[in-house]
Amino acid sequence: KVEAKVEAAQGAAAAAEGVSAEHIEKKTKALTLEYYGLKEAGLKEAALCVAELKLAPAQQGAVLGAMAKATYTQKGDLSALFKLMGDLVLHLLSRESCAEGGGSPVFGEEAVANGAVAIIGRLTDACDDLPRAPELVGALLARLMLEGPLKLAGVGKAVKEADEGDLVEWGPGLLLVCQILRAVANSADEAKAKALLDESGLKLDELLGADDKEAGLAAFLEKKKIDLAFLA
Repeated sequence: KVEAKVEAAQGAAAAAEGVSAEHIEKKTKALTLEYYGLKEAGLKEAALCVAELKLAPAQQGAVLGAMAKATYTQKGDLSALFKLMGDLVLHLLSRESCAEGGGSPVFGEEAVANGAVAIIGRLTDACDDLPRAPELVGALLARLMLEGPLKLAGVGKAVKEADEGDLVEWGPGLLLVCQILRAVANSADEAKAKALLDESGLKLDELLGADDKEAGLAAFLEKKKIDLAFLA
């Protein structure tokens, strides 16, 4: 499975830092589910738990991947849970996340970029059980672009490289990017979404998978019921 490859790569990186991938995933799942139970009241405690892991930026990315994985399997309003996840990530990017106060944030730009890679690397497997995964992840990543340091160019690179190219060729790679653009347009405005795409250098038609290349981008968007007419 693709997820096994992702976890193996994360495990190797974690082992090099002296912390196992299994430890990171177990701790992250526990703090994520506790945070979701408490909602906003648990934000600072969840951030403190992440800080106490004392991870390098490469490993912090695995935390975001584990958060998303734990969220996919929850019951109820998954959009609201992914919003809570976004709240936590943005808090970890702020100085308020530093336990001592006034210090450096727990997360930096590299951690968020690595986290996006970790989430995207597991997306095909997530879609097997949750077809809405690209929509949910798209909204999360769009928010981290609008309110945080995430770049669409980096996301596009991760999409192209995930699953050795299979996320684009056979998986939901293009769908994820389209959901990000639609979420940006909904949250900010269509001009902002167009500007992000232009700045990224991504060409949507180059992300068409094997089953959609012949019909083209317009047919893909119609099939998926995604309105990106503002890009024309």
